[in-house]
Amino acid sequence: MRKVKVAIVEDNALTIRSLVETIDWTGLGCVICGTATDGQSGEKLLREQRPDILLTDIRMPYQDGLAMVESVRDQLPAMKVIIITGYDHFQYASKAIKLAVFDYILKPIRNEEVIAAVRKAMGQMQTHEEREAMIAQA
Repeated sequence: MRKVKVAIVEDNALTIRSLVETIDWTGLGCVICGTATDGQSGEKLLREQRPDILLTDIRMPYQDGLAMVESVRDQLPAMKVIIITGYDHFQYASKAIKLAVFDYILKPIRNEEVIAAVRKAMGQMQTHEEREAMIAQA
C-alpha cells in the first residue's frame, strides 16, 4: 500500500516540530509531504503536494486555515482535513462543517488524539478506495 501524504500548516513552529518529530508517521503508513507556517504558503503547499490528509490550525497569518481549505477544496475534494486549534468558537466549527472537515482537535495537542484522527481518516480513505476498485471491476 502506498504511503499516505500528510501536510501540516500551523503558525507555531514548535507545534509543527513536535508533530513531525514525536509521532511515528512511518509506522502509521504516512509521510510528511511538507509543512507551512501560514495560510498563504500552506495553500501553495497543498496545490503542489496534493496531500491525502491536512493537519491545520485556523488562526494564522495572511490567510486563516478555513479560508485556505476553502480555496483548494474544489481541487482536492478527497483531502481529509483535521483542524487543530485553540479556539472553540461555534463560528469556526460551523464553517468547518460546511467545508467537510474530517475532525476538529482542540489544543493543547495530545498525540494520541492526532494519531486516532489520522487512523480514522486513513480507514475512511481505504474504504473509499476499495469501493472504487469494486466498481471498476464490475
